Amino acid sequence: MVLPNFLIIGSGRSGTTSLHSYLDAHPEVFMSGIKETNFFAFENRQHLYGGPGAKWLIKGSVSIRRDYEALFDGAEGYKAIGEASPRYLYTPEALHNIKATLPDAKLVVILRNPVERAYASYVGMRRDGLEKCRSFRDAIADQDRRISENWALGRYIEVGYYSRHLKNVFDLFPRDQVKIYLYEDLRNDPVGLLQDLFGFLDVSQDFVPDMSERKNESGIISNPVLRTIWTGSAMARTMVRPYVPLQMRHMAGKLLVRNLKKTPIDDEMRCQLTKELSPDILSLQNLVQRDLSGWLVH
Repeated sequence: MVLPNFLIIGSGRSGTTSLHSYLDAHPEVFMSGIKETNFFAFENRQHLYGGPGAKWLIKGSVSIRRDYEALFDGAEGYKAIGEASPRYLYTPEALHNIKATLPDAKLVVILRNPVERAYASYVGMRRDGLEKCRSFRDAIADQDRRISENWALGRYIEVGYYSRHLKNVFDLFPRDQVKIYLYEDLRNDPVGLLQDLFGFLDVSQDFVPDMSERKNESGIISNPVLRTIWTGSAMARTMVRPYVPLQMRHMAGKLLVRNLKKTPIDDEMRCQLTKELSPDILSLQNLVQRDLSGWLVH
């Protein structure tokens, strides 16, 4: 039985889909066929989650150990074996489960400005028909209720307390087992980031994947017909996904991206959320020894 020796644990809407894709292209790396297995978060716990989209999320995840193990059939002989589930970073139970099962696994984290990440997540959820609030402001106002009811999705601000989450990681894993990047690293120097990541995973740093396409972009679908079809088919897409060839899914993704309309977060909400998150951002800056002053501008 082969299990992962590294995990991309977060955060969502920060480039994890791109990292999964680029790593999967590397000849010495084996990535699970399912991105966001969520196994260590959901094993024996999926019944605890609620809220809109919970059934959809759990249906598309892996919560049975033998099914998780089966994802890595054929991984023998690969130097690096991994999966990517951003939920792990902010789920303490998942971190403990990882420690118990994969104590020596290398952990990869990529972090995005938490305000931008929260808004991108909201827009993506609206795009996929999983967020019912018609404005970001209303969704933020609903956060306390969502947390108290343990919603599986839509807890946009809680996810962005990176310092708090990373301290949980460092309580369980040595720092040399954890590699942290910023979204800006991927945007400004993707080749440099990947060379560093390949070195961390002990695979060839000479390989350069095709990075011409951006993955999992957020936005509202501008074509009204396509938008109606897409937002109303979340559960159906989850059910048929295992039977649709990856190439066809990529073609559908390209069509979707061409029809995305991007609307920036309004200045008032940006200011409000930046003030709320600034203490954690400053704590994170000290924790990871990176200049995050750009995240504090509002």
